[in-house]
Amino acid sequence: MNMSMSSGQRIIVRCMCGGTRDNHEPGCPQERLNNLVTQQRHIRCPKCGHPAVGVNDDDFYECRDCHTQYTIANMFENAEREFLDDPRASDIRAVQVHPLKGTGKFRLDKLIDEARAELVKASKKKRRH
Repeated sequence: MNMSMSSGQRIIVRCMCGGTRDNHEPGCPQERLNNLVTQQRHIRCPKCGHPAVGVNDDDFYECRDCHTQYTIANMFENAEREFLDDPRASDIRAVQVHPLKGTGKFRLDKLIDEARAELVKASKKKRRH
């Protein structure tokens, strides 16, 4: 007799849009949130060491913690040079430290917050019905 022991059963979780966890309906807020989160970056900051560097609204790399900005272009003479290990780039990025601190505005972070709020609102609406 051939018996096997499975490590566990797969639980199918229903999404609020009617699809499953892995197969969302078009326009599903959870799918939108998932797509936005995969675009978000959390690169280690060479200055403070926190995994908080992303692309800000001015299209510079900026640390969400210390607000140091980095640019891949040679924009400034005698600027300090650092390296960013961006997993989306083909290699480690040589960057210049921007002389001005960033403002902490990240378009993608705002879109993620909005998508999360939309998801909470939709789930509360679904519970009422």
